[in-house]
Parts: sequence; C-alpha cells; structure tokens
Amino acid sequence: MREAAEAAGLFLELRPDFIAQSDESIRRTRSALLDTYDLLEEGQEPAGGAARPFLTARKAIACAAVLAVVGLLLFFAITSLTRRRAEPVARIRVLRGEVLITRPGADRPVAASTGTPVLEEDRLETSGEGLAILEVDDGSEARLDGASALSLPEFSERRAGMRLDRGRVYFNLKSTTSYQVLADDLAVETRGAAVFDSAQYDGSVRTRVIEGEVTLTIESAPCGRVSGGEEAIVRSKDGERWVEVNRSDPGFLNEPWYRWNRLLDGMDGNADGSREPAVETAGKTPSGRYEDSASPASGEIELPPPPDVAPGTDPSPVIPEPVAPEEKPEPPGAEPIEFSLSAAYDECGKIELNWTVGGGDYDSIAIARSVDNAATSYPRDRKDVVARSVSRYTDTSFERGHTYYYMLCALKEGKVRSRSAVRAVVVPERQPEPTYSLALSIGEVTSGEVHLGWTLKTTGGFEGYIIYREKVAGDTRDKIVIPSSDREMSYSDSQVKAGTSYVYQVVVYSGGQILAGSDRFTVSVPEASTTKKTTEDGPPAPIPDDNPPAK
Repeated sequence: MREAAEAAGLFLELRPDFIAQSDESIRRTRSALLDTYDLLEEGQEPAGGAARPFLTARKAIACAAVLAVVGLLLFFAITSLTRRRAEPVARIRVLRGEVLITRPGADRPVAASTGTPVLEEDRLETSGEGLAILEVDDGSEARLDGASALSLPEFSERRAGMRLDRGRVYFNLKSTTSYQVLADDLAVETRGAAVFDSAQYDGSVRTRVIEGEVTLTIESAPCGRVSGGEEAIVRSKDGERWVEVNRSDPGFLNEPWYRWNRLLDGMDGNADGSREPAVETAGKTPSGRYEDSASPASGEIELPPPPDVAPGTDPSPVIPEPVAPEEKPEPPGAEPIEFSLSAAYDECGKIELNWTVGGGDYDSIAIARSVDNAATSYPRDRKDVVARSVSRYTDTSFERGHTYYYMLCALKEGKVRSRSAVRAVVVPERQPEPTYSLALSIGEVTSGEVHLGWTLKTTGGFEGYIIYREKVAGDTRDKIVIPSSDREMSYSDSQVKAGTSYVYQVVVYSGGQILAGSDRFTVSVPEASTTKKTTEDGPPAPIPDDNPPAK
C-alpha cells in the first residue's frame, strides 16, 4: 500500500512538458491512478469484473506500484529525448539572401529568418548571394558565406560537432565547449578558443587558423596541429589524401571576407598579421555582436561581396594550389646544410633512397618526388616527411615504365632551409630475370671433419641448398640436402674418412630446378693431422644428373 501511495504522490507532483500529451490527457491519467489507489486501499477492485482468486490485494498493489514506476521512467526518458531535440542550440541571423533550414525527417527545407532557432541535426544552406551568422549560446559563431552548407550532427554543453558540406564558413569558437568541425574526411578539433576559416571545393579542403590552435585528423589518423598564422590544405594526389601545412600570407586578412569577419570579432586584421582592437562602430555591443537595429547590412560595416558565380559554375570558393614554403635564410654564422643523396632501383620492386646530411640546423626532411618531370619542386611534389635522424627511405608505390625524380628538403619549423640535387631513377617496364651468384669456400679440415661455407648473391627467391660430395678415387657420389627451412650458409661434414680426397660443390634450387652452382673444390682429408689441403678445380662442372628434391 505504501509503495502505491508513494508512486501516486510522485505523479501528483509531476509537471510534464512532453509536447505530445495534452493537459486533458494528463488529468485523466492522474485521476485513473488515484481512483485505482482508493479502490485498492478499501479492498475493492476496479470496475471490469471479479478478481481471479490468485490475484490478491497485495499482489495488485505491488503490480500497480511497479507499473507506475516503469511508466514514470519511460515518461522521463521520452521527455528528456524530446526536450534535447526540441531545445534550440543556436539561432540564425540572416544578413543577406536566402537561408534554408532542413530539420531531421523533414521532406523539404524551410526558409529561415533572423532569430530562427537552430536544433541539433539541423542543416543550414545559404543561397549564392546569401550571408548568415549561426550564434551559439556560449558566444561562439559560425559565419556562412554564399553557396555554403553547414550541418550540426552533435551538440551538447561539453562537445559540439559541425560539418561543412560545401562552401566556406568562418568560425569564432569559445573555450567553454570542445568543438569538432568536419569537412569531407578532415576533422578540425579545438581544445580552447580558436578562430579559423574552412573552405571546401572539388574534394579539397583549406583551413586557415587566425588565432589559437587546432588539431587535424584525416580518416581518423592524426596529422598534426595548426596554429595561428598557418594554413592547411588537404587534397588527393596519386590516389592518396595528404595535408600540407604552410605559413599563411598575411595579406589575405585584407580580403573583404576576412576583414568583415575580423571587424565582427572586434579586432582589425593588419597586413603584417598583427591584431589591434578595432574602432567601436555604432550599434555594436561590447561583445562584438550587433543589435537588431544596427545590422552590418545597415552600412556601418560593409558586407563582403558574394562569391563570384558564373553561369554553370560551382559557386564554392576556389582553393589555390599551395605555394612553396619560403626559404628561411641561414642566420649569420650558421653552418650550411649539405646533402649527399643517392637513389636506385634494386630490381626487387623497390626504389631505395640513401642520404647523408652535413651540418646545419633543421628538424625534419621532406621527400619530394615527380614522375617523368625533372623539375621536381616542394611542396607540390611532396611524397613524405621523415625525422632528422632518418637516412634511408624505401619507395614501393610506383608504376613500371616511368622515370621518377627525387629531391630532399631540410625543414626548420616548416620552412625549407636547404635542398638536395635531384636524382633520377628509371623503372623498367618489365621485371628483369633474377640472378644468382654462389661462391663456396673450405674452412678447417681435420681427419674426421670438413667445414664448408658459402655466399649467395641473388635478386630472386629460392627453396634451399644441396651439397654434392664425390670421392676423387671411385664413382661414389653423395648428395647432402640442406632443407629450405634452414638458411644457414655453412655446413660441417663429419661423414669423411681419413686419408681420402673429396670434391665438393654447393647448388641452390627452387621448385625442383637447380638455379645456380658454385665452383668445385677438392679437399684431401689427412690421416691424423688438421693440415688442410685444398685445391680449386676451376669453373663449375656440369650439374649432376640426379634431380634435387621435388617441391
């Protein structure tokens, strides 16, 4: 009885805000629960027929209490989920053109106006001449240029996610929330306040960091940090995604788009990259926002022009090819950096680079590679970047029938300090036939044992070795097989007799076929001393007729 009373009391105190349940429905539910409680307290049954013998009053009360608790839990869960989806996470400010919002599950987008709430999982789109600001409760802003689309897949007080589907967006993000901005397969993450601009066009993504620091991840693989004054360009090359980080040209801050955004930030961008407080503009609040009566469209701050839109063209901003990093001059008295680079194709499906670096101050080495073009440059032909301590690199991602040109660059803080000479490597159209060179040597010889050793130079594979042993006097010929699992290149033959001479030869085989043989050596086993008597019988004799072990 007490459990049912407590459940009914909790329900009386409930103030549900589930938008799908009307006040009349709530009233009826409460009334039904209270009536049931009164009947059970009096030992009666609710209307609907006599109770079955096994359903005692105590069982009925317990069931009612359990159902009430389960109902409350479901109610709160549904209400919490609905409230989260229904609560605005930001608001839109429309400055020019048309802005559309697509809600989750909606058949079509709807037009937005200044003050329209933005919910989690919404998608915003601006027209070709559109211009809008997404204002988040924590003070962060995302400013959409024309012909841009931005989605909000995840939004909470501690973590927020935005996805740039196309176009260009300027982000001014505060430190109270951890933000992640997705653009194609690039993820830009903040761990504090950051101001940056991201643009996506034709499979490439450019992120310019103006203030703060962000972390970049491509296809879930971390690829470094980008700080204020730097920019990263991500593009596809040779079927791979790669990122190039360089210092930004400070002159971009004088472009209308950036100058307008920096004025909204409350800071003016100078050509030298420094930041000075902007002159307060009429209608602008101390926080850097504009009141409704003093929109930037009113003429206080000139709006940036829309992206150039020619008939039949994509209005997204064009991401230019990266420019070569500026050469960082050697400081007075600095030791020059000198490269010695060699590159060769080793006929085993690899191109091997080896180098030495003399002197100088640098922290990493960039490898540039061009195909059938001797004018190798960096960063256009960037292949990889390795640590200062590395002096060797293996390249296996190439095609036959081409000439590859390699160049090394010594980098210091991302800037080129020195470049090596360009080395060319010709990759033949066909893989040459493998070569084998086998050399046998005789070690210590005693009255009961002969020690053999050999070396093999080859560009192909093999299964194992066979040692042939013949007596000089007589027709006896023994065959000693070294199994394929044993790649030791030595053997001690203890099956010899004192006072007997033997002829030794070692061959290499594969697939039942002998690939190469060594010279033949005659060894005289002494009677009772360890004096070695060995003669070389000249070039290899014809390979014996008996076949090696079948594969």
